Amino acid sequence: MFFAIPWPGKLVEELHRATEPIREAHLPIRWIPAQNIHLTLRYLGSQPTAEVDAWVSRAQDALAALPPVEVDLTALAWFPSPRRARMLAAMVAATPSLHAISERLEHLARAAGLQAETRPFRPHLTVARMRRPAAMDWPVHTIPVAQHLITHEIMLVRSELRPEGAKYEDVAAISLSAADPSPS
Repeated sequence: MFFAIPWPGKLVEELHRATEPIREAHLPIRWIPAQNIHLTLRYLGSQPTAEVDAWVSRAQDALAALPPVEVDLTALAWFPSPRRARMLAAMVAATPSLHAISERLEHLARAAGLQAETRPFRPHLTVARMRRPAAMDWPVHTIPVAQHLITHEIMLVRSELRPEGAKYEDVAAISLSAADPSPS
């Protein structure tokens, strides 16, 4: 399970069009299905279904006072680096509001007994994955992908790993205002 900002279909379509030159290059990557494109804010690992309401309540309490968050895509990049790429990512500007959400969710996860995230928060949308890390010299940074999104909610998402790729299910929407969460 994880907290995420889903990426709207119209923007995913724009991203798909922008990455067409990479798709035509037939690189050894597996493209992420459009419905799975999102910005992960905090991974929670496997959580019992009985705990979902508690996670929603905790997140609503932690995030209720926050204003809507602005999210800006800045560039495509081989992640974590071109020398040892594991994925193609659309990088996101690390704005103060995005960091505030990430920090509150990290605090929430630690308070619930989860281990602290050891990696720094590097916001991105995973666009494609590699089967194994590889050196990639295709100049993805030259492709413009500027996009802007203002979101008033984040999602709690359940993931199921399958051989053909992950299947995601939205569990609940968490409002970034004082409104009640809406189950999906």
